[in-house]
Amino acid sequence: EVTFFCVPGYDLVGESSVTCMGDGTWSESVPVCTEVKCPAQAAPSNGAKIGGNSYNNVVTFMCVSGYHLVGSSSAMCQGDGTWTAPTPTCPGE
Repeated sequence: EVTFFCVPGYDLVGESSVTCMGDGTWSESVPVCTEVKCPAQAAPSNGAKIGGNSYNNVVTFMCVSGYHLVGSSSAMCQGDGTWTAPTPTCPGE
């Protein structure tokens, strides 16, 4: 029997354990690891964002001149596919 696992930031797709059968075949298909992605965060109205949405990526938010940032200026994509902070807003001053 072989047990598979994925490094942080990847999800196992398929059975975590497979057995070599007497006829030389595996009991299940060999699983694969797929990269964790967070839902894409939109830029705030009157603002912009920079960054990707893969595991450990950091998105940085900013507001255009005349608006101020309310909320976190950055968020990180976590291993469970969620962000560490919601999208901030950029209300007028």
